[in-house]
Amino acid sequence: GVSRLKAGSFLKMPSLHLLLFTSNTFSVIEGDAFIGLSYLQYLFIEDNKIGSISKNALRGLRSLTHLCVSP
Repeated sequence: GVSRLKAGSFLKMPSLHLLLFTSNTFSVIEGDAFIGLSYLQYLFIEDNKIGSISKNALRGLRSLTHLCVSP
């Protein structure tokens, strides 16, 4: 599985409105991981193994209205 979300991971998917990451093995979310997702409204990161989230991980999510993060 994927262990980290790297900067620019979604640059080729700019029109996403909903993103679900559940039951993965993420341990790190890098800065600018979601850059380019200016239309994203819903982000769910649940039931992962997150140990580190960069302070700039959510930068650029101008349309985000719902965020759910749980271990």
